[in-house]
Amino acid sequence: MRNLFLFLIFGCAALLHAREQVQIFATQLESNGTVAEAKGDLLILYKEYYLSADSVRYDRDSQVLELFGNVTVMKGSDYHILGEYVRFDIPNDTRRITPFYMLEKQRRVWMSCVDVTERGNELALTSGMLSGCDPSDPFWTLRFGSSDYNSDTKWLNLYNARLMIGELPIFYLPYFGYSLDTTRRTGLLMPSFGLSSNEGVYYQQPLYIAPQDWWDLELRPQIRSIRGQGIYTELRFVDSIASHGRLLAGYFNEDASYAADHSLANDTHYGVNFNYENQNLLKEWFGVESVAQSGLYTDINLMNDIDYINLAQNDHTKNATTSQVFSRINLFHNAEKDYFGTYFKYFLDLEQENNDATIQNLPTVQYHRYLDTWLDDHFFYSLNTNVTNYYRRTGVTGQQAEVDLPLTLQGSLFDRYLDISFSTRLYGKYIVFDGLSESNATYDSGGFARNTNIFRVGTSLTKGYEGFAHTLGLDVMFVRNGFEKRNGYFELFENNCTLNPGSDDCSFYNITDIDEETQIRFSQYLFDAKGSQLLYHRLSQSISSVQDKLGEMENEVEWRVLPQMTLYSDTVYDHNKRRVTKQLSTVRYADHNVTAQVNHFYEDRERRDQPLDSSYLTLQLQYRYDERYRYFANYAYDLENSVTKNIEAGFLYSKRCWDFGLRYVENNRPVLQSGGVASSIYDRYLYMTVAFKPIGGSEFAYQLDGS
Repeated sequence: MRNLFLFLIFGCAALLHAREQVQIFATQLESNGTVAEAKGDLLILYKEYYLSADSVRYDRDSQVLELFGNVTVMKGSDYHILGEYVRFDIPNDTRRITPFYMLEKQRRVWMSCVDVTERGNELALTSGMLSGCDPSDPFWTLRFGSSDYNSDTKWLNLYNARLMIGELPIFYLPYFGYSLDTTRRTGLLMPSFGLSSNEGVYYQQPLYIAPQDWWDLELRPQIRSIRGQGIYTELRFVDSIASHGRLLAGYFNEDASYAADHSLANDTHYGVNFNYENQNLLKEWFGVESVAQSGLYTDINLMNDIDYINLAQNDHTKNATTSQVFSRINLFHNAEKDYFGTYFKYFLDLEQENNDATIQNLPTVQYHRYLDTWLDDHFFYSLNTNVTNYYRRTGVTGQQAEVDLPLTLQGSLFDRYLDISFSTRLYGKYIVFDGLSESNATYDSGGFARNTNIFRVGTSLTKGYEGFAHTLGLDVMFVRNGFEKRNGYFELFENNCTLNPGSDDCSFYNITDIDEETQIRFSQYLFDAKGSQLLYHRLSQSISSVQDKLGEMENEVEWRVLPQMTLYSDTVYDHNKRRVTKQLSTVRYADHNVTAQVNHFYEDRERRDQPLDSSYLTLQLQYRYDERYRYFANYAYDLENSVTKNIEAGFLYSKRCWDFGLRYVENNRPVLQSGGVASSIYDRYLYMTVAFKPIGGSEFAYQLDGS
């Protein structure tokens, strides 16, 4: 204790004039003039450093601090450094460590080199290596001739870098820059590579620009050596605490020979996508404080053809499988009892050379009065109104107003065992037109009004048993038409649009007939002792009151067979057609290692008196063999057209410091050919994923030929 006390006095006196205070704690001290040496339970505190060593030497005149043997340097919680010799030149704010070993704790990256010189926050390193693997036997290392590192920005530059798998050199880079921090910063992102016998060598090099915290920009130029070249750019921004947006634009130029060989309709592909969401519009834009909710949602998608989407990336599992594009802008104000909304909808069919004749909703204005009660909660009412502007460049346009007013009177009988209600729905619309139809005819304005009455009687019973509970429900509804009146357009085309709803004259005839019928619905639930649903079953049947015929019958079942397995089925049977017209079946299984799902969807429908059946089968499977191996497969098949839509199968091997994956992909994507002909291309790709954690990696794609 005496030696420790004397050393502390000596150390503090010696450092009074130093720019930074050094505190040294030890149990043994030797002093010779201006030089002091200490050892034994040694601890040194300097700036934000915590240091320990076998021994320390301090020169009061030069203010040089030297540590010898088993030196450990810790800087906060950021990194941990080991060495045999460390020298601190306090006046010049420089440090030297040899040999050098550093562990960056947050991302588990270690670095080892022969010698390090540090001045301020800059480190210069000589002849070393880094890795994220186990230091005793690293699978991969990145070796370098020299390097520099900034401890504030956590940015590392490596020169003459060689990527090694064991002792085998894989790749050489004259320069490699890498961040040990997750802070957004400007720089190059990981490139993407691919090889295709059809499109040639694919290379994309993204550039990330982040000048401020609230926005960033990504430029993604790409080259496909046989097909062409292009660039996509994406701007992301957060303009307030309640809003954010994204703007994506792109352009790709086809080589003339490629466009001609594949009969493409366009030799350039371009487009723009804009997404924006604001959840507190009045306050953020106009400074209006309100308890009501206001918002703006924008999703705009404009392009000249579907290849604009498919060329944005090299992952063909993300290719668009439809040629229909939908854009919308929604504005709303939502108060406790009232809702106001304005909606713009724009439809783009990329299988058409132009969409001049496509009807757009620009805009629809809505007012809705939420459900309210009267007469001690026995009388319910709500109100919904819409005004829609139907616009297109060529053909008839129109403006339509709608009013929907449902009124309900309800009560219960027999000590609430039986519920009864009577509802009447008042509905009306009026439309006016501009322009000429395909036959150069004009449409008269039209009005339509209808009253529908519904009488409902039902009951719901619940009973508990040992280990589960059972709930039964039975409802019977009698639907009857009241008055109905129409004039103008809706009267003139009533018969034609009932028989031929797909004709051009019926584009605005959006009236759904109400069948006078009796609807019977039975439902039941089973719950276990913990309240989890074991079984849900719903059976509904409609009976026509006019023709005394059975309508569609729907049977929906969801059954949790096992804690990991669920069966679901929804089937619609049409008695008139004597067949199932719609069915969705799903089997789901999920445990710690296996996730599997099989879906089948079938629909029997007609368009313009022609059958238009749909039948799709999809399968999804994931299997986690252990903590390192994961296998997966996806399959989609169009049973009606006997066409495979998508196949994907592969595996991913993951360790602490590296990932390796391989997957095979088949994808059927639409394409617009010259002359406005809609076609499709069947792509087959092999993807290989290689990632060296945490410095990153890439996915390599190889396109297989048609054989």
